[in-house]
Amino acid sequence: EAAIINNWRFSKLREHKERNIEAEDEAFDRYVQNVSLLEETFGVNSSLEALTPEGEPMLLSCCPDGLDQDRVVSALKARLRSKPERADKHRERIRGLVNIGLENLKKRETDGRDMDRVDPGALGGTRELDSHDSGCRQRFECFSAITDLLDKMSKVRSKEDLKLCTDLKLQLFPQKESNPVVPAPGGQTMVFSHELSKDALRKV
Repeated sequence: EAAIINNWRFSKLREHKERNIEAEDEAFDRYVQNVSLLEETFGVNSSLEALTPEGEPMLLSCCPDGLDQDRVVSALKARLRSKPERADKHRERIRGLVNIGLENLKKRETDGRDMDRVDPGALGGTRELDSHDSGCRQRFECFSAITDLLDKMSKVRSKEDLKLCTDLKLQLFPQKESNPVVPAPGGQTMVFSHELSKDALRKV
């Protein structure tokens, strides 16, 4: 089946390259008829009637034979072919969707060209906002780390706990001569710095 489908696809591509418009129209008509047939099939109840080749109503449930079912399908196809206005509506619907898609594509291309023409200096405000947000985020993380460290230091009960807090403090805020020194609980000192390691934050 896969080989048959591939052969059919290649044949359609060949017809398209050769500009065989009649074959394309025929294929489109078959597609519209199939869509209409599916709409008729799934849009009705099992109690509704179909038409026989002679034009007489016939229930689908009274078709035990496969041949009779084929006749019903043929009758449905014949009835659908007798309604060209439905095919025209499908054509108009598809044409409208294609036009909308082309308009959106042209609009995106125009917007992209306008963005290319924008002065790079005009984007400075956006970059400043991004850097400001990044600085606020870093200060918030630093404040959270300090708060957690102070909470741990207030719960110190032994020298081991104090040593652990001191080591954690040194990991969070490496000592530098230019950094301010602030006294902390327990007689220890804390050195504040804006440099904050991610590993230390995870430990906190």
